[in-house]
Amino acid sequence: MANLADAMLVLAVGIMIAVVMGWKLDLKSVGSDLQARPINQDQIEIVDKNQLQDDQVTLEELGTLYYDQDSGTYYILNK
Repeated sequence: MANLADAMLVLAVGIMIAVVMGWKLDLKSVGSDLQARPINQDQIEIVDKNQLQDDQVTLEELGTLYYDQDSGTYYILNK
């Protein structure tokens, strides 16, 4: 039974590779729009979400914030 599962896996991967090659997809561009950029400590304002009211501030979600502990740098990963 394990040999049958292995054969099905190999066949599925082969079909996916054939489809990608047949459609001539450019896989190098995948993820190229995700660029991390450093931000300065003075650009960060920490506020409590419960203190904000909807009519006071309009916030825009830019992406995901990451913190590098080794360098002490924050990064926003754009969507």
